[in-house]
Amino acid sequence: MTQALRVAVVSDSTPERNGVGSYYADLVSQLETRIECAELFCPEDRSNSWRRYLAPPLPGDKTQRIWFPRPFKLWSRVTGMQPDVIVVPTPGPFGLIGLAVARRRGIPLVMAFHTHYEALTDIYWSDLFGRIARRYLMWSHRLLFRNSRAVLAVSPEMMDQARRMGAENAALIGTSVPSEFLARPLAPLSPTPQRVLFAGRLAEEKNVDRVVELARARRQLQVSIAGDGPMQAFVAEAAASTPNLDYMGWVPRERLIDVIDAHDALVLPSKVESFGTVALEALARGRLVILSGSCGISEWPQFEECLFYIGDDESLAQAVDRVLALPQETRADVGRLAHEAAHDLNEWNLSAWIDRLQAQ
Repeated sequence: MTQALRVAVVSDSTPERNGVGSYYADLVSQLETRIECAELFCPEDRSNSWRRYLAPPLPGDKTQRIWFPRPFKLWSRVTGMQPDVIVVPTPGPFGLIGLAVARRRGIPLVMAFHTHYEALTDIYWSDLFGRIARRYLMWSHRLLFRNSRAVLAVSPEMMDQARRMGAENAALIGTSVPSEFLARPLAPLSPTPQRVLFAGRLAEEKNVDRVVELARARRQLQVSIAGDGPMQAFVAEAAASTPNLDYMGWVPRERLIDVIDAHDALVLPSKVESFGTVALEALARGRLVILSGSCGISEWPQFEECLFYIGDDESLAQAVDRVLALPQETRADVGRLAHEAAHDLNEWNLSAWIDRLQAQ
């Protein structure tokens, strides 16, 4: 039954270019089937546009930009759909216009909190521009928190961080999975698993160098890296000199399901990971997922029997050895449990979003 609810999501993230962009592309796509109207307002992919040269890079990642909207056009588009609720998941120019529309029109505002700025500060934001950017982000987040009816976070740790930053009305939400990841029949796991995938931003906080070390330490494995980011040159150079390491470049979202299905396991050895959407997508496809305890998905108890963790005293290669050595029947059972758990979280998350939005 379709709910009488109209939702505008105003985000600074380009769809499917990073975790936040992917999150709202998936969420809006599924909300459209359950409520009267859901629409995503965000930057378009302007990689070949002259506007790209006017957009400053994100601190620590020159492959991503801070896009500036045409304010009156964005205002007109958002107000034109007559939303009952406005959702703002980012504190940039698009998000602040979403805030302005909500305040001017008296529309309830919901802030969604996705990025672990405290943890990223030590990695990237040590220069003058970075410190200015950090101050701006802290200010804009607190402004959004003060004006939001609810602040929604994707993990208990992110919820705690939002509260430390001043959000008095923080609550927990989950993460959606693209419909095809759940609907398509699972590809069978190989009886002799040898293909390992890393997919995501090629950045220091992702510990991409450990994935390269895995390929060099385990020449019998075929290791693939998919993504783009500040460590792209490092990965490309490593792949050129390591026969069993394949650098796939940035993979469009519509191809990601095939890439995941072509591998036996996904690794995510991140230092910082608010949730780890690609891990959830791999679980939805029944793949083995090997990750660090720093990933927010580890805080969700429904995945307790589906995730494998890199031990404090072991390398990524040792963790991969341990998991791939499991009996074939065990690996198949874990894959089925993972798919079911991802389906259940997706259903819970959609219901939680609708309940939270209707409550405003």
